[in-house]
Amino acid sequence: MVSFYRFLLCFICFAYLLWANPNGITNKSHGNSNNTSTQNEQEFLLKSKKYKSKSTQDLLHSFNKCAYGEISSCETIISYGIRNSEECFPKECAIIGALLIAVNKNEEAITYLQKACYNHEHSSCMNLGLIYQERQDYINAKAYYADACKMKDNLACYNLGLLYTDEKMLGKKNALAIEYFQQACARFHAKACFNIAVIHANSIKQDLPKAKFYFDKACDLGLEKACENIQNLKETPMPTPQKHRGLYLIDI
Repeated sequence: MVSFYRFLLCFICFAYLLWANPNGITNKSHGNSNNTSTQNEQEFLLKSKKYKSKSTQDLLHSFNKCAYGEISSCETIISYGIRNSEECFPKECAIIGALLIAVNKNEEAITYLQKACYNHEHSSCMNLGLIYQERQDYINAKAYYADACKMKDNLACYNLGLLYTDEKMLGKKNALAIEYFQQACARFHAKACFNIAVIHANSIKQDLPKAKFYFDKACDLGLEKACENIQNLKETPMPTPQKHRGLYLIDI
């Protein structure tokens, strides 16, 4: 599962950038409205002599293929030449870090991702969490997931919740798991809602009405397993206040 999420997070920024501006990288980094940053990020694409032999459109085509999982295209982009972590701008560092992860160069990626994360690139904080989780360094994974979660990265909040559901990771701490799952669930992460329901259904202080509430919410978000579980609780009443016209009045 971690590998799947790593793959997804590595490339989401590429797909976003290509969709947002097919003629070059846009500047949408958090807290950075400096106009020169956009120009510098575009210059990153044409940095070396190798880049100059390629049109911007060819380069973006390679990015697109890389984003859809063609690792050789990721390797090709890196072979053109990349700035070191001291030279790159935060958004650029985030992209380079994700590229390096894609070609299994996690150690090289860390310094780029750390710089980007420090500058509020939440996807880089998330990717650092994944790297450390794969290393079973759950303390560092927790720290980076927490940073990304504070920046409203749903998957980071979800993964942080998962760390608190396993004795081998951060210990089984249901209250903390629910706290982080709720943040993701409130922003429409179906599996986070589902996991809250499971905790309420299986905890010592079982609360089936709350379990039904969150299964119902996950079902509304398209998770079929949650819809099936609601049928198993059809005799259980919903908690108060109840759902009204597809919206939830409060988070319970």
